[in-house]
Amino acid sequence: MRSVLRSVVVPILVGIFTVACLPARQVAAELPPEILADRYLVKAEQLIAKNDYGAALKVMNKIIALQREHYLTLPDQFRFMYAQVALSEGSISIAIDSAKRYLSAAGTAGKFHKEALALLDEAEQMMFPLEPEMVVIPAGRFRMGCLSNCREAMMDHAKPVHEVTIASFALSKYEVTFEEYARFTAATGRRPASDSGWGRGRRPVIEVSWEDAVAYTEWLSAHTGERYRLPSEAEWEYAARAGTTTKYSWGNEVGRGRANCDGCGSQWDNKKTAPVGSFSPNAWGLHDMHGNIWEWVQDCWHANYEGAPADGSAWESDDCSVRVLRGGAWNFRPRNVRAAYRNWYSSDVRDY
Repeated sequence: MRSVLRSVVVPILVGIFTVACLPARQVAAELPPEILADRYLVKAEQLIAKNDYGAALKVMNKIIALQREHYLTLPDQFRFMYAQVALSEGSISIAIDSAKRYLSAAGTAGKFHKEALALLDEAEQMMFPLEPEMVVIPAGRFRMGCLSNCREAMMDHAKPVHEVTIASFALSKYEVTFEEYARFTAATGRRPASDSGWGRGRRPVIEVSWEDAVAYTEWLSAHTGERYRLPSEAEWEYAARAGTTTKYSWGNEVGRGRANCDGCGSQWDNKKTAPVGSFSPNAWGLHDMHGNIWEWVQDCWHANYEGAPADGSAWESDDCSVRVLRGGAWNFRPRNVRAAYRNWYSSDVRDY
């Protein structure tokens, strides 16, 4: 999620339920609901301080449950705080509902009126798709597979070289970003992706399984009227090569500062992902086809290209529990980010 708790977060609200402190000898085995609510609120604030918004939201839900059961009066600022935590955690529908409740109860004189309006606007925007910028890839033919130094790079899996015909299609100019993917998780309630502490926004989304990626394309298609899908492995390599036959789209040497990998000569090498578009695009205007993060394609994994389709379609099979990854990543060596290099992972695995 790109949203974080703002500097206007409501301070600790202990005592907002109008309770008195009881001597220790009078404390019963079960606390009165008002005191229990205050106790939950202290815990929620502690979790917020640790940026653990998911756990904080669960604790605040207990306060809501107590309010409903015992008819407690919650202060207006609690609703605003609840909306902030929900937005930061990715529960957009809860954030919208709570922000509206705050605005209705507090009115224009509310202490956080402007902040609540801004939060509501942001949350409502996140309910709708943010469409990726697309590049039209021309139709053509190319030789798919490892064209040189295959044994040295341990790339027998990228043989035999075979000719493939590709119809024109559109591919996203950049890797899918946290900003784009967050709209999907916010609208569907699906698990938000972790950023490993590296930042979100325009960084490529990580910790996304093949199943997550397909669900994202299906959601995007349903909400835009366009047909989005993962590229086939052949389409991906054709686009990565961009008309070239070299190891990388810029030549046979990895050079320096052309991609993000362990040995690519960038400031992010073997440390973390780079924001999308940090490097020059290939000849067809596509960024980060080499390195940064592994990219899912539609195909099931096959140990080599024996029997691979020649029409650019995805190569499916009876057992598709393992899917193909292409492009390499920030922590892999230059040989692993070659245009022809292949990898695989189970379709339900999430990784950075």
